Amino acid sequence: MSRTRLLPLLLATLALLFITASRVSHIREVELEADEMNNIYLSLGVPADTIARTPYDWVPGGFLLMSGWASLVGLHPFVLRWLPLLAFLLGCAFTYRLLLRWRGHETALLGMLAYGGLGLHIFLSIYTRGYAYPLALLPCALWLTCRYFDRPGWRRAVLLAVVMVAMFYTQLTSAVAFVMLGIYTLVVYRARVWRW
Repeated sequence: MSRTRLLPLLLATLALLFITASRVSHIREVELEADEMNNIYLSLGVPADTIARTPYDWVPGGFLLMSGWASLVGLHPFVLRWLPLLAFLLGCAFTYRLLLRWRGHETALLGMLAYGGLGLHIFLSIYTRGYAYPLALLPCALWLTCRYFDRPGWRRAVLLAVVMVAMFYTQLTSAVAFVMLGIYTLVVYRARVWRW
């Protein structure tokens, strides 16, 4: 790998490590809230139990992810909070990729740091509810939308559909993000909006 390609990769990696380090003290200090404990309770057991306990107005995707994570790492609050953090770091990486496509490395690096530094994102990235997952997948969905509308193909369409289904299956409020994606494509791509 050439030095011109290695430096942006190194800087992006350092930025992700910085974002991660900024959350570790919060993970250690913050006590679990009642909603978080309820979320952990709903995710206990086998997937059939988790789906059966999911309230009718929620979706089980986030609970199933937490259930799988808890079976891997245990039920200590410190390790449970790493799941939304790791998901959020994926969102930061997709933000970098999206901004790299639009404006170049410097803007992508600054944008990723800004995305990771927003107060709401700091809170949601360690909150053991399902909000971190659509927050992580939204930049990915926007990046895949741009890729699909610039060069349409069935593989790109399927990948975008899978990401959007994952967003919806982990949090119903992601429907608002779908409206935003639709408005974005209507404004930017105009007549090509019918590709949806």
